[in-house]
Amino acid sequence: LQRAQPAFGWGGDLRLGGHLVMRSAPNFSADVVIERASGDLSVTDDSGTRTLGLSDLRVGMNAQDGVWSFSTGLAGTTLGQAAGAVVARTTPQATWPKADAPLQGVFELQIADLGVWGPWLPPGWRITGGMQASAGIGGRFGAPEYEGQLNGNGIGVRNVLQGVDVRDGDVAIALLGDSARIERFTA
Repeated sequence: LQRAQPAFGWGGDLRLGGHLVMRSAPNFSADVVIERASGDLSVTDDSGTRTLGLSDLRVGMNAQDGVWSFSTGLAGTTLGQAAGAVVARTTPQATWPKADAPLQGVFELQIADLGVWGPWLPPGWRITGGMQASAGIGGRFGAPEYEGQLNGNGIGVRNVLQGVDVRDGDVAIALLGDSARIERFTA
């Protein structure tokens, strides 16, 4: 990460492990997992060094008899938690799901402190508050659709140099397939 984003301030001792098992005949099958083995990451910015507190980081894919299962999990005391699982169905011989393959799954996200995402923002911008999201995933592999809810409370956005100081925001957004509707937004 330090090489990919040298100015970002990455640090830490995170170690990843994984496995890859693939077969192509007579039917395609695969089992791929990359996950946290030990350690943590940190980010250093103008407000100091902050560890992410990673306790779980996992990305997995399994293909068997035309059923493709994708899963991901992330948990950190600083970052929050996110988890998702998606299944696509295709033919047992397919080496990747086609764009029209039916899709179904779920996604959950909970971030107690949005401020930890500050290093990903342009210089001078700060955010606060918390966010939760829950969605069902459907549609097609090439055009996923999300239905669920995204909520935020205590939302704040600030940039002193730009004269922006929004506080105590509250937002509720309905995810409606290929669109979203803001149901409530106050600040």
